[in-house]
Amino acid sequence: MNELLQRCEAELPEFMKFWEEIVNIDTGSGDTEGLRKLAGILEERLKQLGFSITRYPAKGPDSEYNIVATREGTGKKSVLLMAHMDTVFPRGTVAERPFTIKGDFAHGPGVSDCKAGIVTILHALKLIGPDGYKRATVIFNCDEEITSPSSKDIVISEGKKHDYILSYEPGGPGDTLAIARKGNAKIKISTQGKNSHAGTDPDAGINAMLELVWQVNRLRDLGDREKQTTATFTKINSGERVNVVPDKGEAWADVRASLPEEMDRLEKDLKRITSEQLLPDAKVEAELIRGRPPFPKNPVTDDLAAKAAAIYAEFGKELKGVAVGGVGDINFAYTTGAACLCRLAPPSGGPNHSPEEKNYIPAVAPRMYLSVKLIRELCA
Repeated sequence: MNELLQRCEAELPEFMKFWEEIVNIDTGSGDTEGLRKLAGILEERLKQLGFSITRYPAKGPDSEYNIVATREGTGKKSVLLMAHMDTVFPRGTVAERPFTIKGDFAHGPGVSDCKAGIVTILHALKLIGPDGYKRATVIFNCDEEITSPSSKDIVISEGKKHDYILSYEPGGPGDTLAIARKGNAKIKISTQGKNSHAGTDPDAGINAMLELVWQVNRLRDLGDREKQTTATFTKINSGERVNVVPDKGEAWADVRASLPEEMDRLEKDLKRITSEQLLPDAKVEAELIRGRPPFPKNPVTDDLAAKAAAIYAEFGKELKGVAVGGVGDINFAYTTGAACLCRLAPPSGGPNHSPEEKNYIPAVAPRMYLSVKLIRELCA
């Protein structure tokens, strides 16, 4: 066993203790009390590592906030490391199922997504030291699970200052990295008609439901399977009473796209298709509400993934890069032009965002080793 891997394994007792501490804090998105408590703990750790701290409140001076921590070093290149503090679980979840260890897995709310990543960043930085980079910046944000409304601009502005951006979302099952993520958006279709009595005077109304269903049916092929673009209608609402012709309708679709240009194409086709109507007197509004842009497969990320795989192979482990459908802050980071890689934290062992969420403990030291050596090779 080489010296660095031994040092990583020596960090395990402290890693596990700290992991348990932060998992046992309820930090659902919008939970000001829990998020501020966790942020305070992380700030102390970062200060001990020599980082200067800047706070960015999410909604106001007394709300939860995003952390940006920076330390200057003596290396040649700069790196930004990201992980989010918020989870999808409501207050009280920790009391119901706190951090526990069962066999090779750690369990608890947010144990994998994304608190394993937070602890990995801090322990990796401890082992690297300031000679391993020109500048290291850490972003711990408080709203990733709700599309990062207060932190996406921070990710982009800070990302532009760095050569490399590494995101510490949990590794995928089978010990994988993410080398591409789809972008996401929503489609909203609204129809306006006119009420009338469905039994005695149905023709006096303008049936917003009929118009809505007609539009949704025509939009069913808006995606492009060859380009991995999907537009899946998931929610529809119209009508309040059986005996009243509905005057309003609304439908929503989930959109995913691997290619940035597909979002523009979707928007144009959406407007073109909905410009035609079944009922001339109905009103139709169609909107593509963009979320995170695509993080497409690209040669720069492929090169980073190859370097990571070579490091992992040093102790006999295989590490693959895969494209995934889920989105994350790496999608915003990619727009900065920096070299990006995602899912550097230890791999998940069960479905995140669920009571079965868990993370694979035997991968903790190898993933720590990967971070330390990868950052040194890229930046020192």
